[in-house]
Amino acid sequence: HLPYQNLVGAMIYPAVMCKLEMKHALSLLGAHMHNYTKQHYELALHCLQYGYTTRNMGLIFSRGLDPHGVDKIYTYCDAAFGGKNNDPRSIGCHTCMLNGCAFLHHVKKHTTIDTSSTMAELHKLFKAAVDVAWVRNFMEEIGMKILESTVVYEDNQPSIRICEGVKTASAVTTKSMNIKSNKVQEMVDDQQINVKWMSTVNMVSDIGTKVL
Repeated sequence: HLPYQNLVGAMIYPAVMCKLEMKHALSLLGAHMHNYTKQHYELALHCLQYGYTTRNMGLIFSRGLDPHGVDKIYTYCDAAFGGKNNDPRSIGCHTCMLNGCAFLHHVKKHTTIDTSSTMAELHKLFKAAVDVAWVRNFMEEIGMKILESTVVYEDNQPSIRICEGVKTASAVTTKSMNIKSNKVQEMVDDQQINVKWMSTVNMVSDIGTKVL
């Protein structure tokens, strides 16, 4: 008997709190809690070894050193179209940053099947926009109202054009996705968010959609 469940469970808390790059790997390992093999246990041990050897590398807020400015919130958003191991569902990740450090990091497999990479990106962009709206409301409640729009970085240009109201060949046709894209467009028009393109090479949220 291998203590696989205890091992994976023990790593979830540090992954959520300060080792964000481990969350995707642990989510894959967590899918085999009741049907794990020796190979899964060895991979879990590899994650534990990585977490221990990098224990001195954590999240650091660097007030005044962030090129975005002091107390400026910005978000990275990314999605991996289609799953692995015969699972067609995409995986999305968005990371909210403040003073050079992540304070909100969300990784989740989509509940519905996306039919294109643009749809997968729009799905996650909507989720990111909702969280940005919540953060902006929270900041206002504690007396730090955000006057300028919050930058959301995205690496899929067709989804950015759709959010800007431009008709493209990649435009979604399902009612659910139209509602979500219209909501993002509304937030762009209201200057709550400003969706900008960023190269995949510099996309921070890649750590939530790809195994390092």
